[in-house]
Amino acid sequence: MSTQDYYYGTVPPQPYPYAGAGPGVGPAVSATVPKPPRVPYRFGPGDAAFALACLALGFLFWEWNIAFASLSCFLFFLAAIVCSLIYLRRKGIRQNARSLAVLSVALLGDLPFLLYDRIEINGALVLFEFAACLIWLGASCRTTVSEKLSGFLTSDLINQGFVVSFSNFAGLFASIRVSMRNRASGKRILAGFIGVIVSIPVIVIVSSLLVSADSGYESFADRILEYINFERVGTYLIEFAVGLPIACYIYGVVYGNANNRNTKNITKEGTSRTLAGLHCLPRAALYVPITVLNLIYFSFFAVMAPYLFSAFGGDLPASYTFAEYARRGFFELCAVAAINLGVLIFTYLFAKRASGEYPKPLRVLTGILSVLTALLIVIAASKMFLYIGAYGLSRLRVYTLWFLILLFAAFIALIIWHFHPFNAGRPIVLIVTAAILAFFLTNTDGLIAKYNVENYLSGELKSVDMEMMMTMSASVLPYLYELEAKAPAKAVRADAADAIRNHRLNYDLQSEVSSPEYAFHNWNLTSAEVVRAHPELTG
Repeated sequence: MSTQDYYYGTVPPQPYPYAGAGPGVGPAVSATVPKPPRVPYRFGPGDAAFALACLALGFLFWEWNIAFASLSCFLFFLAAIVCSLIYLRRKGIRQNARSLAVLSVALLGDLPFLLYDRIEINGALVLFEFAACLIWLGASCRTTVSEKLSGFLTSDLINQGFVVSFSNFAGLFASIRVSMRNRASGKRILAGFIGVIVSIPVIVIVSSLLVSADSGYESFADRILEYINFERVGTYLIEFAVGLPIACYIYGVVYGNANNRNTKNITKEGTSRTLAGLHCLPRAALYVPITVLNLIYFSFFAVMAPYLFSAFGGDLPASYTFAEYARRGFFELCAVAAINLGVLIFTYLFAKRASGEYPKPLRVLTGILSVLTALLIVIAASKMFLYIGAYGLSRLRVYTLWFLILLFAAFIALIIWHFHPFNAGRPIVLIVTAAILAFFLTNTDGLIAKYNVENYLSGELKSVDMEMMMTMSASVLPYLYELEAKAPAKAVRADAADAIRNHRLNYDLQSEVSSPEYAFHNWNLTSAEVVRAHPELTG
């Protein structure tokens, strides 16, 4: 074994017990199935330096509180991508067309943190960005389960997110340890670090004596201490400690891909065999319930058609208000659509195949179910549009519409697949990715405020929800100023002025004055532009 090979935590192989051979019994067989040998860590140039970079990233993950911040979250993901790119290049790994495409997705997913103020669902964007970075690493190092974009992306996320990362989890400390042992520079660094630790008591005692001996030196020491925030030392130590698992995770997944260590535990062939093993339900057991479901939906449409389709013409059934009509059945229709999607997935996974092909009668039945579900989604969306026309936009209504549009696009792809089989996983992945990027790259709060204020001023809406506007991001402030200036009712102008004074941005600005760290973490281009256009906010 070379000096750069290091079996971290591996014990020497022990002899396995064997069963004795009796009369008429063949050769002795192993009573214990031996585990496959552990793949060694192999370290080279750049490994220890990348380990130190990961330690810094682990610390910054907590120090910058990336799940609830804007600028610091953008910088964290950007730093992680740049460090990984440098490390991969040091390992001789160049980007390819596929990895560049995924990298562009990751960079676009990082932009909203810089562009817009934090919103309540920023955590979802953090998860998306994390998943994009995992797929990018696999594409860069050609360790993905499938070379083509398909439904195997789920297997890639499991492999990268759990198998590769945790099977290389100890690599960070192993690389530092090996570097310290085998390099003269590492030994010097270790000796210097030990020397600093040992000298701390002496430095403290000597400094205390000098401060007591001379008032001038005491004044000089006080000025030095002003720049050192000892109150945060304990916090920094805690953040460094809890950041170690984050550092080990980042190092593990990047090192594992770059060195192709434990990246093939989940394979395309193995996943296909697992899926084939699930195809165990007799087709007759699925024909009946799906046929019954289709008949129920046909009868539902036949009986309720005048009521359901009245939303398309903007007409209300008798004795219904806009709110009652839009709300009644809306969430039930969404729930039915989600259940039908689950039924389709269940049927595809567990239906027994003949010669490996999806049964044609089942394809027809689930195709009809897909068409009926798409129609239910359209009806639910029409109800929501009717409700928005009467009461305006809100975050929840925008989120709901986005989900319905995404679900409808996915069902259209499934409908096409039912009648013309193709790799449906590819368009579905592309649709979901494009929908997520479009959603987060759109200034949602600004769009909501613009729609509500413009439609109120034109007379289409009867009111504007000021309490909602106060809790939204800084994007709504220009429209509140417009409302304050142009609203025909004096009471509405006063409410708009009050909403400006009590807007969340004012709290943020006050917090920034008392805490420069808060200002750094939450800085974004939209808020900065609003403050520039309205300097009175900082007064």
